[in-house]
Amino acid sequence: MAVFAPGQGQPQTFKLLSTGPGANTAMRELDIYKVTLRFRNAQTEEYFVRSQKDRLVNNYFWLAVQLLLVSCCMLVILPFASPFDRPEAKRTRLLGMVALGSVMLAAIVTLIATGKETISARLHPNVAEVAAVAVMLFLVPLVYLMDLYYASKCLGYDPDSTWGNDRIVYKFSDTRAILAQSVLILASHLTLPLRWVVLAPQEVLSVLAYAGFAFVLGGPDGSDAWSTLLLFTALVICSAIGRRTIEMHQRESLQQIIHERSLRAELEFRLSCEREESRSTGARRPPAPEEGSSDGNGSFHPESLPETTTTAKAIGNGDDLARILDIGRREQWLVEPEELQIRPRHVLGQGGFGKVVGGDFCGTPVAVKMTKVVLGDTTDDDSRQSSMLVSMFNEIQILRRLRHPNIVLFYGACLMPEQRDARLVLEWVNGPHLETFILEGGIPGRPLRAADQFKAIMDTCRALCYLHSRRPHVIHGDLKGTNIIVERDAGRPDAFNAKVLDFGLARTLTRHARSMGGTVMWMAPEIVRNPAMAANIYADIFSFGRLAFFVLTGIFPFHDSMRSKIVKALRKDALPALPWPRAASAMLAQCRPWVEACSALRPEERPRMPQIRGQLSLTLVLMGPAFVAEAEGFSQALVLEEASEEEQPPDPPAQGEAAAGTREAAASSSAAAEPEASAANGSTEEASERPGEGGGGGGG
Repeated sequence: MAVFAPGQGQPQTFKLLSTGPGANTAMRELDIYKVTLRFRNAQTEEYFVRSQKDRLVNNYFWLAVQLLLVSCCMLVILPFASPFDRPEAKRTRLLGMVALGSVMLAAIVTLIATGKETISARLHPNVAEVAAVAVMLFLVPLVYLMDLYYASKCLGYDPDSTWGNDRIVYKFSDTRAILAQSVLILASHLTLPLRWVVLAPQEVLSVLAYAGFAFVLGGPDGSDAWSTLLLFTALVICSAIGRRTIEMHQRESLQQIIHERSLRAELEFRLSCEREESRSTGARRPPAPEEGSSDGNGSFHPESLPETTTTAKAIGNGDDLARILDIGRREQWLVEPEELQIRPRHVLGQGGFGKVVGGDFCGTPVAVKMTKVVLGDTTDDDSRQSSMLVSMFNEIQILRRLRHPNIVLFYGACLMPEQRDARLVLEWVNGPHLETFILEGGIPGRPLRAADQFKAIMDTCRALCYLHSRRPHVIHGDLKGTNIIVERDAGRPDAFNAKVLDFGLARTLTRHARSMGGTVMWMAPEIVRNPAMAANIYADIFSFGRLAFFVLTGIFPFHDSMRSKIVKALRKDALPALPWPRAASAMLAQCRPWVEACSALRPEERPRMPQIRGQLSLTLVLMGPAFVAEAEGFSQALVLEEASEEEQPPDPPAQGEAAAGTREAAASSSAAAEPEASAANGSTEEASERPGEGGGGGGG
């Protein structure tokens, strides 16, 4: 049993006291305004309204369908409502048909607005509420104009003489008009999830409309109209009270859910922090496996480095927002709420963990990454919703230390301890995703050039070289075409710069780094086989090889296989061959050997990023000066210097042998291109759908 009572000392605050068997007797404060029931917190109120929007649109669609069907039936019946052809009767029927046509028009407009997803998706929840009530207000007077008695009265005719004679006497009543008004009241209060305060205009207008028609124009019930008015008013009041009670319980449930999710997230953060503390101060650990070795469980560890600092752990776990605020102020990346203006309707991208919208930071256009909980459109379960904050703090922990021209710049983060929420402020990049850039044929106005493909691959390679050279190493963890954005140069229309973004699944390569995720189409097979496998840089290298294949050919890896088939094949170590095209260009022939090496099934057989960068530099030299001139951002001297540089990777001997084999394969790649492509095409299975992407962080 729930009893609502005014909170002591706070006359406009409700407190909920739960009583009864097994109930928690603690007082839970429901922080709302007493009359309107609005949450005092504007973001919570916005989330409440947004959470009702989908149900409002769906229910209103079916109400409009019923309204249209009833109107069509009445349109057929109304012309035959009376056999009289008097001028007064004709004008009255015409007025009724005009009113009925207006009802049908309102129903059709509502069907279009609610049935077409492109329109309903753009409607702001507040606008949808106002529009729903406006249609109800529009229908109130039309109900009386469709009634033969009141239509005659509106035109100044006597209903008895208009619709009767010496032999026929019509008995008029308010029953149909009152019944129609009651249906509208019940539909808006019980079927549509509208806030009770928004429905107040309809309630007032319904009562006043009946009083005006019945007593000003004169109703058919005469003196009985008073009792009808009292009963109808009682119905409206009861409907309003019922709507208010339902809304009160909805708001209580929402606040309880928010409270429980906050506690769950806080508990997870604290447990994670305690585990890290116990690992750092607990019992002795077994010695870490050497670089390039296996730990005996099938998990390959390329490095074993010290744990992150206490500061990094505090940010990554998000266990104490107040402490993170202090760290942000000390490191100069904390953004105050008044410095940031957000445009929530300007959605730039979205993913599993959040949305990226436009905004302004101190007058500068920026991209703001927000959790879906704030935007109010999440449909995920509770554990995934709490993971949004974990992903957000993970990005803060990693991005705050990264500075590279091929990585989207991190300006800071806006933290809100009261809402347990964070917003990432990132560089605004003007351009499409790399996937769109390749599929749509490059820069508008000219076809995609081989130099453009090379530039995109080289920019991404440089970003990964930088990430893997950090101490501890940084692993992106979800490298794919939609996580790289192509920035166009306003001064040089033909020039662009590829930038890596979305570090929601990134990891720092520490002794106890968390397991990795990713998207199946681009994910390394060892991660698919063992999702709990320790993080390593070779997963990024595999994804980079797949990405390079897509950029070079415009073909998705596993392009004709379903997701389930991909996972099944990778778990069986049956890595399908890449479907290389039969006609191989000179650059494709140069890049194919190292792309195949990146796709090796065993992680230790894959080359490292410095080796791949050396291969790319050598390819650039072999392609000639004209190709170098087309590839914007490269200088001939730098190319020659990188190509002549001898890099000694810290890999075991097996890695060196694999790299040597890669260079030897370069000489025969052109001759082997056609047979291998034919074998790949011949072994491809038929599939009914293209694999979808999943598990990625918030897009940008």
